[in-house]
Amino acid sequence: MLIPTYHQFPHSSSIWWLAYQVAIAGMAILTRLNSLQ
Repeated sequence: MLIPTYHQFPHSSSIWWLAYQVAIAGMAILTRLNSLQ
């Protein structure tokens, strides 16, 4: 299952797109952990 916006990026930039998604997920997790504290 791919996010539709993925097709807006060149294939060569797919790694950067994945890294961007991981960064967003990481920030969301950190924010959630900080809110628990």
